[in-house]
Amino acid sequence: MLFTSQLKKFVHPFFFGSLSLVSLCSLPAMAAGKKCLHISSYTLEYEWAAGIDDALWKQLNESCSEKRTFLLDAKIHPEDVEKKAAQARDIINAMKPDVVVVSDDPAVKNVLQKYYKDSSIPFVFCGVNWSASEYGLPYSNATGMIEVNAIDTVVEEALRLLPKSRRGYCLAEPSETGRKLCNRFSQIFQRSGVSLVEHYPTQYADWAESFVKAQKAEYDFVVLPVVHGIKGFDFKKAERLALENTRKLTLAVYNWMVPLTMLSFVTPPEEQGEYAGIVAAKILQGAKPADFPVVTNRRWNLIINERLAAVAKISLPPTLLRKATKAKDQ
Repeated sequence: MLFTSQLKKFVHPFFFGSLSLVSLCSLPAMAAGKKCLHISSYTLEYEWAAGIDDALWKQLNESCSEKRTFLLDAKIHPEDVEKKAAQARDIINAMKPDVVVVSDDPAVKNVLQKYYKDSSIPFVFCGVNWSASEYGLPYSNATGMIEVNAIDTVVEEALRLLPKSRRGYCLAEPSETGRKLCNRFSQIFQRSGVSLVEHYPTQYADWAESFVKAQKAEYDFVVLPVVHGIKGFDFKKAERLALENTRKLTLAVYNWMVPLTMLSFVTPPEEQGEYAGIVAAKILQGAKPADFPVVTNRRWNLIINERLAAVAKISLPPTLLRKATKAKDQ
């Protein structure tokens, strides 16, 4: 089930008008000789990055005669991002692509902002968390889609389930995305007088130990945003750990965290890739990045893990269950 109403307030007022004016859905056949490059911040083993890359190339399939994806691997090897970004710059300068798509914050920050702000090469960005203002976007040569997670809605549902909550725990990878998400959760919970302790483990063993301790400590709930940047993270072990130890309400905003969490409002990566591909295709037809406003995503899914709720002996209200997809159906 899709829930869009609460994200409408984040959407640029000209979003739909612009799509209509430039006829985004009327794409041409193969654009002869057009070269397209996607610079992904991560690797395609990460479901979010793979979802964007797949959706992007599906949209651009008939618009590019040459297609290439370059991976920065910023989650597993953040220490090498600047070197990888310089390699991406060299690829762009040699390839001379007709359009470049950059996905997620590291690629935007280390490639687009650092080397190509207001250049003659058109860029489309996607997956930038919450706001592009820290990068000074949009540029004369760049537009795209911001990623807004349904954190407000997750917090609202959590406080409805646990109205006496006073303290929570956020356990995330030590990346820019992990810190942004925990900080955002913290800001929203604080509006209701709820504090959030944040922890950013670098190794799976630390994550597992912290997860178990959080279930036994004086926390009302646990937030689990992102984990792919934690070295040695094992989802099968983590799922068994969650089934054996979950005692508190657990919250997430990404689909791959559903087996580990009770209540998830997930943002589909495909929406980011689809939009970036549609805009990139129009740019290949002659449109300019400035023709498109910066927009935010509009879709997310509510998923309930009833098995974990039963383990934790947490009763979920029928109203919530009726509007949710069950984890076993995924």
